[in-house]
Amino acid sequence: MPAAAGDPSWQPASFALSPLRLRVRRRSVRPTNGARAINMYHVGNRELQDHFGTRATADRLAEKVSRNEFSHEDKAVIESAAFFFLATADHTGCPDCSFKGGDPGFVQIIAPDLLVFPDYDGNGMFKSLGNIRSNPNVGLLFILMEAKRRRLRINGRATVHFDDPLMKQFPRAQLMVRVSPEHIFPNCPRYIPDLKTGEPPLRTWSPASALKPYGTSGALASFRARSRHDRFTPMNGHIQR
Repeated sequence: MPAAAGDPSWQPASFALSPLRLRVRRRSVRPTNGARAINMYHVGNRELQDHFGTRATADRLAEKVSRNEFSHEDKAVIESAAFFFLATADHTGCPDCSFKGGDPGFVQIIAPDLLVFPDYDGNGMFKSLGNIRSNPNVGLLFILMEAKRRRLRINGRATVHFDDPLMKQFPRAQLMVRVSPEHIFPNCPRYIPDLKTGEPPLRTWSPASALKPYGTSGALASFRARSRHDRFTPMNGHIQR
């Protein structure tokens, strides 16, 4: 049984394991660099990466930034959110995207590999949850639009539960959704505005910032070179080269 939200015994990733178990755990949840990139990208991604010369950087980001278990920082970001965007698809692959909102804490990380959130009554169409019943693949996008702007993406598989014991924590919930993550990764905050102050999107962030803690590489140098040629125009929000 997973530790309940707020339980001090909860630990992200493998931080609570013994040294010997930690080595085994890393092999099980951290595939090799090549395998992680293969799992992260398909042929369409690769074609565009090759066209724009970003394959090495994409592989480096998959190697160093992508993960499949939640960290303490992920948990803090997610559980402070008052909304997120949920992408689903039906059994034919036809997509749908919806806004999910609630009081901060309505989305919870109750185990390193489990995210849950309630479903409240709405228009009765059940587009998102109906899709999940037919196709469990989902994408979640969390965005912080304040002083510390951030994006966190979670791709995984979801299930819908009518009698989940966690529903007692959410008085208006009619269903609970459980999400097992397969890819957790941050996105750059470069185009996120500060909704409180009205400040324009950040202009100085580049993917090199995400790779900097892991040392320089050909991929990092490539992005630095590309960033010098990028010019942000606030009027239309596009990068011009």
